[in-house]
Amino acid sequence: MIPAKKRGNLVLTGMPGSGKSTVSRRVAKALNREWYDADAVIEKEAGLSITEIFEKFGEDYFRALETKCLIKLLMRENTVIATGGGAILNNAGLLKENALVVYLERDLEGIISTMKAEKRPLVKDNPGMRIRELYEKRKSFYESGCDILITNNAGLNDAVKKITEAYYAYFSN
Repeated sequence: MIPAKKRGNLVLTGMPGSGKSTVSRRVAKALNREWYDADAVIEKEAGLSITEIFEKFGEDYFRALETKCLIKLLMRENTVIATGGGAILNNAGLLKENALVVYLERDLEGIISTMKAEKRPLVKDNPGMRIRELYEKRKSFYESGCDILITNNAGLNDAVKKITEAYYAYFSN
């Protein structure tokens, strides 16, 4: 297996609605790297939306698909990958072994204000309360599973700049 430092992959983790997809797409462009949204890859391969996968097969089935997808993506080199919000729960070691892992943190009010709950199966009923519950459950996983924490409250350009700088600092050593 190729060590993470040699592979050049960057992974963004964080809560649903923290900006992982948007920020990671911009970071990939700034770094001139391939970009993948793990949830979008899963949807394409399954021929179903994430919500449909959850409804038809349940969360455990989805998490198994997610792990398979991440393994496949992490075997590539010089990629930027946005994970789903819960990917860190079962894949923290896999991510850290194969990439620089960024926890993209955002305040809960910002997440709740921009979230489209109907597209998020674990929060579609009472999104404000469910997001708070998920945050409390996952926060320690995000923190212990990351190499760096970047706060995404100051705007998209700020987060992209910080992550890009962290990437160059990490991979230039």
